[in-house]
Amino acid sequence: MTWFDDIPPNHKWHISINIGAVIKLIRIIMGKEKFRWPWQKVEDVKITKILSDYDLMLQLRELWPNLKLYTDIRVSDESYYVPTMERLDEVIVAARRVIDSIGNEYLPEIYDCDDFALLLNAVVKAVWVRFAKENNIPKEDWKSLAFAEVWGTQFRGRIMAHAINCCLTRDDGVILIEPQGYSTWVANNSLDSVFFIKL
Repeated sequence: MTWFDDIPPNHKWHISINIGAVIKLIRIIMGKEKFRWPWQKVEDVKITKILSDYDLMLQLRELWPNLKLYTDIRVSDESYYVPTMERLDEVIVAARRVIDSIGNEYLPEIYDCDDFALLLNAVVKAVWVRFAKENNIPKEDWKSLAFAEVWGTQFRGRIMAHAINCCLTRDDGVILIEPQGYSTWVANNSLDSVFFIKL
């Protein structure tokens, strides 16, 4: 009899894998991501016009440390365009015109906050593509906009389960957008509690 025989059978071959760590390791090996020691601060990541998906997730997690990369923050592209606040305002105004032409009436449980956030996310990204083409944005800047759907339990200090949108900007950091009325404010982790972000 050995020490191995004392381990219950259901624990012998249990392997726990952190999928986020595996993806990160693969991206580092492929050269798509820089290696960072766990004690390195996110401030070392300068918010530039183009950010990798990983650097964007780090910026969001800096504001909401409870979020786990790749599970609580979902990204679908390798890099993102980070607009100025002025550029974001232009894109939201254009998206609002499109949405208002369709009509979007609040209907409890049928068309509510999550539907407003989903629609604004899709229309903003479609408007961004048209905007990039029409305004002679250099092709190397044609990346997905750093705009997302956000789900949380508190916004502006008011406790409620709610879905809104957010965008990382170069000049003002993370901006939260209420898709039912289009008000915007700078995110604050003591007044805005977020548990899921989908870019």
